Amino acid sequence: MEYTNPDIPESGVSRAKLFRRLRESDHFEAESATIVEAKTGASSFKAIGQLQAYKQLLEEDYGWSVEEQILLSNQRDPVIDHAASSLDIRVVAVQ
Repeated sequence: MEYTNPDIPESGVSRAKLFRRLRESDHFEAESATIVEAKTGASSFKAIGQLQAYKQLLEEDYGWSVEEQILLSNQRDPVIDHAASSLDIRVVAVQ
């Protein structure tokens, strides 16, 4: 597994290339993932869409299993909460 330290200058290898290397290794074979989307403002349909897109990418393109999706925001909205719930996305308020 490789780790990118943000305090070290870039080595010429993109993050996308590092992620592909990780995916092609057997380190995460048969593992599941949790996706977290954090918003500094209110929760939104855009955030829900981003989580769904990430889930689809990981499951279809990478063959990983997404076990849980979490939306963090400092303002909750009952309409967004309902939409998230219908897609098995857990909404968590953070202060």
